[in-house]
Amino acid sequence: MNPIEEDSDAPWLDFHTHTTFSDGDLSLDEMVELALERGLTHLAITDHLFTHIAPVHLVALDEDSAPQADDELLEEIKGDAVADIGFGEYISELERIRADAATKGLCVFAGGEIDFLVAEKHFQVMVGALNRLDFLLVENINGGNWRKFKSLIESLEIPVGLAHMDIFSAFPDVPPKMLASAVAEVGVFVELNAASMWRVESLKEAEAHYAELMKRKQRFSFGTDLHDLRPIAGAVAAGWEFVVSTGLEPGMEWIRALSKGRETETG
Repeated sequence: MNPIEEDSDAPWLDFHTHTTFSDGDLSLDEMVELALERGLTHLAITDHLFTHIAPVHLVALDEDSAPQADDELLEEIKGDAVADIGFGEYISELERIRADAATKGLCVFAGGEIDFLVAEKHFQVMVGALNRLDFLLVENINGGNWRKFKSLIESLEIPVGLAHMDIFSAFPDVPPKMLASAVAEVGVFVELNAASMWRVESLKEAEAHYAELMKRKQRFSFGTDLHDLRPIAGAVAAGWEFVVSTGLEPGMEWIRALSKGRETETG
């Protein structure tokens, strides 16, 4: 079943995966089984909450959030969701799977991914639900919505990350030093995405940006954006080699600390 077949120099984490709760082909149980085969110690499930790309996504509302929205907005939110899969069910299943995975040495995080271009208008009524996650990945941040993004995520109590390296392509004319300062000011983490070889090439092209981010003790994550069993071993190996060779791995230690903190809370 393993499409990656990593070796001893393989990553210990995958902080970006999708299951059948959104547009992935693998169930939660199958994703955990695959993670154990890969030798991972930290796995994050980050199914889509709002996106214009994925054919299925979750409705990120809960009982605390819904009363804040009027009937018209609630209908609009439900209309934007292609499948009416309950967010509560997603959280419950993740709690079940990570309790079992913990006995096998695998830490599973309850994450989520939102497309800010779609979620922006619903964000305020999603906050209660989003704060039930361990962290949130956000894609499609650009110059037009950066200020609003900064403002809205202040209401979140969880770590927020910039997915897919969108930040570098969205601000191509902003010098690395200036962009790194802007990212550091917001306090988000930055994902290194190894979904394909072209993403790995994008990592290399953004090396100057990562160098500036490292000077500011920036937090990073590493993910495959795994949806199915298509072989991606080359991309994962090359992506992780970039992480190690450029000294970015220490910027991911916050993830180990996050897992230990959660173990303390539940223990």
